[in-house]
This record gives sequence, C-alpha cells and structure tokens, in this order.
Amino acid sequence: MTTAYDTSAQPPAPFIEFEVVSPQDSAQRHLVQGLLDTGAEVSVLPVEILTALRIPRASSMSVESWDGSPTLVATYIVTLGIANARLDSIEVVAAPMPYAILGRDVLNHFIITLNGKDLTFELRDP
Repeated sequence: MTTAYDTSAQPPAPFIEFEVVSPQDSAQRHLVQGLLDTGAEVSVLPVEILTALRIPRASSMSVESWDGSPTLVATYIVTLGIANARLDSIEVVAAPMPYAILGRDVLNHFIITLNGKDLTFELRDP
C-alpha cells in the first residue's frame, strides 16, 4: 500500500501509524505516529505512551546523538503492530517527543520503498 509523506513536516517525511502493545497485557495498546528513520539504530517511543501502557523498564543502553555524544538511557520491551506484521520483544528507548522514531531495528523487518519525488512510500512485510 502506498502512503503519502506527512507534508506538515518540513521537509516532508515518511510517517506511519502503528500500534504499541504491552507484552504484559495485550489488551493494553496505543496507536502512535512514527517517523521512518533509516539513520537511527534503535527505535524511540514517546515516554507518555510507555507510561500510559505501564511498560516496565527492562535495561539500559548507551546511545549516541547526532553529534556523537553518548548518553545512557532506559530501555523497554514492547510488541509492535506495523503494516499487518507483529514484532515481539522489540527493545526501544523513550524520549519526551510527540511521535515515535522507527529505526533500523524495526525497519529491517520490512521492504521499504521511498519515493521522494512523489512524496510517497511503501512499507510491507515480505
């Protein structure tokens, strides 16, 4: 399925709606918008979603920002529902942001076609 880039972002960017599911209670789920970011190694979820779903802290990892500075952050284990696929036991980090970032840890499960010329993309489960 072809999806339009979000043109409210400048420059326009590929965002997709997906579901975050609590591994402890599959009835606890939340829809979120996520930016497809092939430059990100790990995925990031808004802290408010992890708090609302009562996802417990799992561990910690060191992440580097765009300038290479390392920061120790908490990690959380979640289940994601994206493009008719279910991804279990995905380790994510949290940040105070209004949308998620889907990094290569998630994107590598899919076939992605970015058509910047037409401002559309396809993300599908092989």
